[in-house]
Amino acid sequence: MARPQTFSKKENEKKKQARRLEKQNRKEERKLSGNTNSFEDMIAYVDENGRITSTPPETNHKKEEINHEEENFDCHAGRIGVRRCGA
Repeated sequence: MARPQTFSKKENEKKKQARRLEKQNRKEERKLSGNTNSFEDMIAYVDENGRITSTPPETNHKKEEINHEEENFDCHAGRIGVRRCGA
């Protein structure tokens, strides 16, 4: 035999049903509005200066080459107990 439900249980069930119905209506409205976000709209690019932009970077951008043989740098700088290059 089923027990009779209390008033508060009935009210909670009505609230749940109303929320479900409201959620279903919002879902249908979103589908009908057609304002969907495509993957291309969500993509962001970072330019060479580190700024976020919505346009893709230029593909024919040439990088400046650095000749490391002409550079004068210390290859073991900052290491303790290691001999320096050329020393």
